[in-house]
Amino acid sequence: MDMGLQNKSALIIGSTKGIGKAIARVMAGEGVNVIINGRKAADVDAIVAEIKADYPNTNPQGAPSTINDPASH
Repeated sequence: MDMGLQNKSALIIGSTKGIGKAIARVMAGEGVNVIINGRKAADVDAIVAEIKADYPNTNPQGAPSTINDPASH
């Protein structure tokens, strides 16, 4: 399916597991440069690496932080 999102960027909150991760993968498959968010930097880095390997024409990036912890922003 072509949603016309090639080369766009999207921040996906909570994208290291479950539905958030699935959304990030579908968006990357559409050519979106996803920004992966999660609480643990190691988890974020792992998903970024996974998406880079599976969708080499995109530029995924990580943004580890916890929304309710201002010190992590």
